Amino acid sequence: RQTSISSRPVRKVRLALEAWWKAIQADYPDSAQGESLLSLYERALSFDDGQLAREYLERWSAQEPESESKRSHLKYEYKRLGEFRRAAEIAAIELEGTTDLWKRASSLRDMVALHREAGEFSESLNAARKLNTTFASFGDWIGLGLGRMAIHEVFELAIVHPDVAAAREAFGLADCWFQTSHDLAFVGLEAGAKAAQRCVWSDKESHFRRLAETELKRISDMMTKK
Repeated sequence: RQTSISSRPVRKVRLALEAWWKAIQADYPDSAQGESLLSLYERALSFDDGQLAREYLERWSAQEPESESKRSHLKYEYKRLGEFRRAAEIAAIELEGTTDLWKRASSLRDMVALHREAGEFSESLNAARKLNTTFASFGDWIGLGLGRMAIHEVFELAIVHPDVAAAREAFGLADCWFQTSHDLAFVGLEAGAKAAQRCVWSDKESHFRRLAETELKRISDMMTKK
């Protein structure tokens, strides 16, 4: 009886290990044909084979039913592949499909960044203008990540826009949002200083550099206390 009782935990462990091993085998098939397209996509990326990765991603896209999560995933993955224009096109589809102000602002923020990365500066600035209109319609972005990232992205646009007048317009939008929120991470403050320098606005450049130095000191002091 004692032997039978003591063998029960061992049998439970053995069964648990067998179930675990079967799950591992299911997740990692014996051949590539048994793997999911997204697994093959990730493997191609890990071997820096962008062309093959793109093929797997597009095959997955063709088979996957349309949904919000699918669009979000494709937008992220095209960005990883450096396909910024295609990612921006998906963000534009997201924008057209929603009336929710938060989601609209999020999609427009993405469009600012993605068009900028694609070198489509006019489209990026146009998205920033639309984002300004959206931000004027609600205040939930103030003091949150959406607002901080949007300000930072538009400062980045001002830094690289080839036209000074357009760069100044972009800076003006981002600076206006910052004056409303008074909330920006250190990297955003640094971008603000560089954007002001690009626009040849020395007073604004000095202002953002002072804010960046103050924030850096705050972070340093906080880390020292730990």
